[in-house]
Amino acid sequence: LALSKMPAANRRTLVVGAGVLAVFVCVALFGLAITFDVALPHEEKLPPHSEHSSKAPETETSIEHEMSPSPNHIDDSDMVYSTEQECDCWCPTCHPVVVDCDMCMQVDEVTPVVHPDLANLTLCTSNEQEGDRCLIDAFKIKPTEMAIAVQEMLCKQRSLEQQEDQLHEISTSQHHVPLVIGPGGLFYLTDHHHFCRALLESNVPRESKFLLAKIQANWKDVDSSVEFWQKMLQNGYTWLSDEKGHYPQHFAYLPSTLFGMVNDPYRMLSYLARKNGGYSKSRTLYAEYYWADYFRQRISFNHTYSDGEYVEDAPYRFCDAAPYSAFCFPDEQEQLEKLAPVAVRMAWDEEAKELPGYNPDPEKAEDRSGTHTCGFGFYFDDEHQEMARRSKHM
Repeated sequence: LALSKMPAANRRTLVVGAGVLAVFVCVALFGLAITFDVALPHEEKLPPHSEHSSKAPETETSIEHEMSPSPNHIDDSDMVYSTEQECDCWCPTCHPVVVDCDMCMQVDEVTPVVHPDLANLTLCTSNEQEGDRCLIDAFKIKPTEMAIAVQEMLCKQRSLEQQEDQLHEISTSQHHVPLVIGPGGLFYLTDHHHFCRALLESNVPRESKFLLAKIQANWKDVDSSVEFWQKMLQNGYTWLSDEKGHYPQHFAYLPSTLFGMVNDPYRMLSYLARKNGGYSKSRTLYAEYYWADYFRQRISFNHTYSDGEYVEDAPYRFCDAAPYSAFCFPDEQEQLEKLAPVAVRMAWDEEAKELPGYNPDPEKAEDRSGTHTCGFGFYFDDEHQEMARRSKHM
């Protein structure tokens, strides 16, 4: 009624204004809808077959869902290294995904105090080439294995600490360490992990924890971690097995420092078997790990579980995850002593003849009976072997 009383010109102006306002409101609401849709996570959108939609699911959406990575997925394509700067760090953030010196805890630089035989060596740099010799700070060494025999390491630690001339012991040729220079100028150890860890754990002064290094290869300029670890595997420079014998593991699970290597008692069992006539030392890379796996398939250690460790509805117990930790395996030495003679006899079996160093030596085993290796007694007699068989290790 009010509009009918208005002049025609005023009515036209009002109608046009209302139309413009309506268009503006529609555009604004449409823009807000698009923005909300983009910001909304994929999982929170309405399902394709909900009551609000009759369209079939789009193929692209299905593929995206299928290929979405799991929480434990490792995307190798993003593993690149910085080659513009060197990193002296040994923290997990620097290995093995990305070298980022700003995120790393730097190793304190100290002036080496070494034996005169090593005094003329210069500190290792990323510019060393194959065959070069240099002086490496043990704290800057990165492992290429996941596990060690902690008892063997402790044995080497005790031996080093008991030396009157520790610097001379460290300088001997048996402790020269082979290194590969990797992306970012990091130094990867390919052998002697037990001694290097023992040196780090020992009472040797900080400024004397340096070793003579022999450079096996310099691959600092590779484009990605994939290429680097392919080279390491092809040349036998890494052993990607965990303490439970599961292999091959992803190289990303290698510990970032020597301190991160966990205990594998089967590796110690193979060491005791070799020392007591089970087999001979072999030049084959990782020979004692092959023997460790051989014993792992035939001998079982008895784990100790603490009272109250089991919790209802828990997926597993702590000792399922870390069975050979000191907490879960407190009587390791006792069990190893009991099983060493059993392992020696197993090493003589025909089914082991393809393993490196296969060389039954009953005479050596008899001579070694009653002696000690790294504090472990070796009793090669029928009574002790029968006791081992009855203890449900077999």
